[in-house]
Amino acid sequence: MLAASITAINLHARITRAVVTNELSQAEAVLGMVNTDHPRPAPATQVERLIDWLEAHRGDFTWQGEPEQNQLGGISDYQAWLTGPPPLANPPGPDTRLICWEVVLLAAASVGIYSVAQLRTAYAGNKLAGTFALFSSHGRTDIQNDGRSDFAVANQIQAGDAIMIKSTAADFDHVVVAARPDQANLRNIEVLSLWNRGTGGVLGKTLLDNLIIDEVQAIRHARL
Repeated sequence: MLAASITAINLHARITRAVVTNELSQAEAVLGMVNTDHPRPAPATQVERLIDWLEAHRGDFTWQGEPEQNQLGGISDYQAWLTGPPPLANPPGPDTRLICWEVVLLAAASVGIYSVAQLRTAYAGNKLAGTFALFSSHGRTDIQNDGRSDFAVANQIQAGDAIMIKSTAADFDHVVVAARPDQANLRNIEVLSLWNRGTGGVLGKTLLDNLIIDEVQAIRHARL
């Protein structure tokens, strides 16, 4: 059953949680097996809803990176969504092109953390500076590269926090959301990221360790 299901799953252009669940359920039905897809408990808190939204969209979206990222959103589909028909009533589809931080903004707005007005204000001028200000609006903590620990350090990052990776003179160069904290070792935090070494240019899950390159100067984190 698993081999046939994997083959069927791999025929899809995008492999998402819904695709995997559907193909396994169909295979179980063909074999007369009990459906093992048990409903997950509804997320009870805003943080749980944020992580659940991102988990549900794993495999979705297309990372719009360099050189487009240097144009601060000018080529991604995010602005067209944000300025189009009522955005939250018209969510972007799985093929939408987004910059890494835009999927965090989209997720946060979709679960009520940010309003559409706040997203529009963030993009009213310098998009990166506006987004950084929004992410930092409840305070921010910077963990600097001390040249010794290589970021394998204790930390206070919580599930649902935005983690901003700074590698250049910009306020940040990549943004992810903490899914499973590890307050003993920052590198072991599990994150949801639009771009990572495991799934490439779609929304996926990975360890922060896989995103910390030699050039990283600081890890910034904030409660959304």
